[in-house]
Amino acid sequence: MSMRMTDFLGYLTLFAILAAIWILFGENPEKHQGGRGEIYLADFVDQANKVAEIDLQKQGQALKLKQGATGWQLVVQSGTAGYPVPTAQVNGMLQALVDVERIDPKTMNKDRFSKLHLADKALIVTLKDAKSEVLRQFKVGKHRAVEGKSRSYAFQDSDTRAWMVGGMPNLPLDVADWIKNPVIDIPRADIKQMTLSDGTVIRQEGDKLMVAPLSDQGKADQIKAVEDYKLGMVLNGLAQFEAQNVIELANPLEAPLKTIQLVRTDGQTVTASIYEQLGKKWVKISGVEGLDPWAFLPTDASLKALLTTRDDITVAVKSAL
Repeated sequence: MSMRMTDFLGYLTLFAILAAIWILFGENPEKHQGGRGEIYLADFVDQANKVAEIDLQKQGQALKLKQGATGWQLVVQSGTAGYPVPTAQVNGMLQALVDVERIDPKTMNKDRFSKLHLADKALIVTLKDAKSEVLRQFKVGKHRAVEGKSRSYAFQDSDTRAWMVGGMPNLPLDVADWIKNPVIDIPRADIKQMTLSDGTVIRQEGDKLMVAPLSDQGKADQIKAVEDYKLGMVLNGLAQFEAQNVIELANPLEAPLKTIQLVRTDGQTVTASIYEQLGKKWVKISGVEGLDPWAFLPTDASLKALLTTRDDITVAVKSAL
């Protein structure tokens, strides 16, 4: 038998074996079969330090993180790297991905992926390098607890089937989960006074807060302030400002709806200006380093405090008959 015929029969035999595997087990032999206890993202330990961009997408919602010159940043609507996010949070997430482990093999039938939330409800995770070349891409589906441990369904195109994995980190799509709150952190002892949008002044006097009387402005005024802790909550609306989203708003075309001002004991002034954008109220803060050109969507508690007026924090004193 000629050498050429021997080679041909050898290849034919190999093809027959691969075809038998496909028929008997229904798995593509060219893809990774995987095994229990294996690291899910094989060799990612060598790629984790190369990740410079993280794209998260789910049902039309998207979030992009990008490594900038000064650390990880949230890419906002301008399409460029921008608002800084906690680097430790991103690095922790990447390290956790290194350790994700295969627990149990699941279906290879993609028609059943929807039950595992690996179809239209899947979170698509794309990790790229500094040249925006894809290092890894995979889908994360439904999460569940098994014997008190967190488990997730996942799929990557290099696998023959979906897997239940352990150790999948939280991969939040909400901007609020990436903003370091509070955005501002001014201790109460460092606050001299705060001027509300209607001109009402809350003063720090010793260890107590008080509402400055209108008599300071030459007007009759017989009021008493609400409890100290309630005044403190108003102060914290700016001194401990918290946000749930951020956009770039460098030069607003319109005047702010309201302005609130806080004066520190060292004389420095922090100003919060409220603007209407995209049908919501956003807050630009000046007097704090690193917050320009950003505008923040405040939490409900922070917005309520910033919109406080004199009537909300005072009670009229009735004249004696």
